Amino acid sequence: PSGQAQLFFDPAQTMLGIFRRALKQTAEGGIAKIERQGAHPIYVGNGLRFVSTPMPEAYLRAVCARNISESPIDVVLLDVDAKTLGVSEDPRLRRLDNMLWKISLWSSRGRVPLGTSLSAPVRLRSWPNIPRLMTVPHEMRIAALWLKEPSGLLETAQKLGVPCRYVFAFYTACQSFDLVEQQVAAQSEVTP
Repeated sequence: PSGQAQLFFDPAQTMLGIFRRALKQTAEGGIAKIERQGAHPIYVGNGLRFVSTPMPEAYLRAVCARNISESPIDVVLLDVDAKTLGVSEDPRLRRLDNMLWKISLWSSRGRVPLGTSLSAPVRLRSWPNIPRLMTVPHEMRIAALWLKEPSGLLETAQKLGVPCRYVFAFYTACQSFDLVEQQVAAQSEVTP
């Protein structure tokens, strides 16, 4: 059980879960405000594909590393015009895909979501837009392997000779974009 926390995490208990909830709330339009008491808010507009926040990335990374129970975060749907939150030249305005990718990596911290099989073959459905996104060590090799020869997460690390944390983080970020799928797992494996 103590080793489980090093391999698995519950996205719902991290900033990744909060961010996904905000995206769902704004799917039909509108703006969601993600706020932790005393911190800079994050404004998310799924329909407009933007994120606006004055929060420094180092601070956001620290928030992503925490469990929500340690630092509660609220999501509120706002009835405001997106234009009032910033314009394209506004330094607070960031690409939604880039922010989701970073939050996925930072929340993962080299782990995979609960319920993920470590041995079921992973197939890459399509390539992430790697040049625009934060890099993960060995990401090109991992993506090429999953595209050519679906492999389990642990098997991928072994075949490529890379630390599992990079494979796990890359898988979690790709999963946030629905770019990967796991095939049927071996029956002998137990996943949390």
